[in-house]
Amino acid sequence: MADEFDTPDAEGITRDRWGRYVLPDPRTGAKTPYTRCTTLAKGVDDTYLLDLWQKRNVVWGMATRPDLVAMAAGSAGLKDRARLNEVAEKAAEAAGAGTRARLGTALHKFCEQHDQGLPVTCPAALAPELAAYRKLVLDYGFEFLEIEPVVLNTRISTAGKPDRIVRLTRDIYFKISKTKTIHLYKGQIMILDLKTGSSLDFGGGSIAAQLAVYAQAEYIWNVGMWGTATKAYRSMPRLDLERALVIHLPVRESEDQPATASLPGRHPSWMGRGQAGLRDSGVAVQQQELCDQLS
Repeated sequence: MADEFDTPDAEGITRDRWGRYVLPDPRTGAKTPYTRCTTLAKGVDDTYLLDLWQKRNVVWGMATRPDLVAMAAGSAGLKDRARLNEVAEKAAEAAGAGTRARLGTALHKFCEQHDQGLPVTCPAALAPELAAYRKLVLDYGFEFLEIEPVVLNTRISTAGKPDRIVRLTRDIYFKISKTKTIHLYKGQIMILDLKTGSSLDFGGGSIAAQLAVYAQAEYIWNVGMWGTATKAYRSMPRLDLERALVIHLPVRESEDQPATASLPGRHPSWMGRGQAGLRDSGVAVQQQELCDQLS
């Protein structure tokens, strides 16, 4: 009988047929599937704006590809789902949606290599973005305690990989409105997420939920180790459970655009526009309340 779990990937992480993390149960050491944080978080999101963006990509892709228009016209109508789905997918790709996503994934990896102190073979097309990221990290003085760790939240049987766990090496002040300033203190430990999409208009709720679940996790998996908690895991550091940081590092749409890296303020899709500063992971729901609702 075949093993119900897939073999480990290049990083030593095993997932089952549904994409769930397979980790040792901290109590028994048995291989146990855990829902991905991103899967759980998307359940609280409003996808209206994202749906509109996807439709625009398909429309623009069709406008630039007469062959796709012909394919759609030659189909058997709306009942020809397979053909029309294929056309829509190719139209979105023609609009550049897939290209930008792949560039964002690559940029994410280059930033990870930089933070690990590894050699970075970044192509010239993404060098300005990486330089902007490097400058932001230096300006804010982040100390990276964990980079892409696998964390486990047993309260809601969920696992995932936050981009970073950072310690602040200096006091930081964020003015997010005319009357409110947030003070982050030297020594605070926080979840940090990196977003490389062109906009943060989509997925505000899921970002908040995802970072809340990460921050509430109890364990960090020692990748490749099996057994109970004392052998297979190390404890999460004492994290800020009210706020988290999000770096917005959008991939430029053309080389003549300046590269930017920022810690956005409260975003319109969450609470209303604010000045450059901190994104609260508790904007939509406080983290403890969110985990209570999801459990």
